[in-house]
Amino acid sequence: MIGSYYVVGLTTLVYLSIPLIYLWFGAQPAVILLSEFLKHGLPIGILGAVIYRFTQRWLCDPERERGWHWRGTLLKIGSWNVFLRGLILAVRGIEVPYIPTRKERHRGQFWTLARVPLLIIMLSIATTVWTVIRQLYFVPESEVLITTEVTVGMMLFLLINIVLMSGRVYAAWIDSGARE
Repeated sequence: MIGSYYVVGLTTLVYLSIPLIYLWFGAQPAVILLSEFLKHGLPIGILGAVIYRFTQRWLCDPERERGWHWRGTLLKIGSWNVFLRGLILAVRGIEVPYIPTRKERHRGQFWTLARVPLLIIMLSIATTVWTVIRQLYFVPESEVLITTEVTVGMMLFLLINIVLMSGRVYAAWIDSGARE
């Protein structure tokens, strides 16, 4: 699991981009019905979640860490651009000096921490709104009937993008002191 952090940025960029690319340009990564995707993908997703939950007994301290670690997952995926930058620096062979982090809390850096996830959220919302307007007013009815299932599926993936990016935005908001 820890070794996968090197590619978290790249894989997250790919699955953040797929619905945007389809809704902007109409290019699909695979031509499959949403019902077929759910029929084959849902069991794999459920099995993966069950395996993840089962392995927590060996990967966590049972006295202090319990349950589903959804906050950590949201922060890991929300920090995709940091991981992607680290991967690019590693592939290019650029040495980054080790600078220990300060141990005191710093407040007031909301825009620095939330800039990229907010950009993804705004882009996802704008794409969804534009897609609805385009489907209602600009696309011929015959094409709307053919593409509705894929379009709705991709808009649902955009909703997932918004949820995944919200973890980092929420953490930045809490850290900025806005809640206190």
